[in-house]
Amino acid sequence: MRGILACVSVLTLVVLASPHPTPAAQTFGSDDVIVVEVPFDFVAGDRQLPAGTYRVEIAPNDVPPALVTLQTAAKGEQPDDMLFQRVATSRVKVDEVDRLGEQPRLVFSKVGTLHFLERVVTPS
Repeated sequence: MRGILACVSVLTLVVLASPHPTPAAQTFGSDDVIVVEVPFDFVAGDRQLPAGTYRVEIAPNDVPPALVTLQTAAKGEQPDDMLFQRVATSRVKVDEVDRLGEQPRLVFSKVGTLHFLERVVTPS
């Protein structure tokens, strides 16, 4: 058991918001919805998801840990149109940004080669 624990390392990764296309998170019509570009494959709930653009929606008035729905993005008919399809739901910790100007973001833990969605930080 001690050997197994010695081999496991945990690293916390943060996908920050910015006005640039990658990696980015931005509010999307509501403080409970952000759109983010995740540059690596990751696990959310019981689903392994590929890198890409995701719409992250937090269930309003939910008890912690909050129910978060992830939708993958696909291009619509117009160049600026984004269509979203639900791909996963997960219960994760949700926090509000605590400093003025701080951006919404997703926080991941890395164990070995896997990234796990750990927390969503939303606009205050």
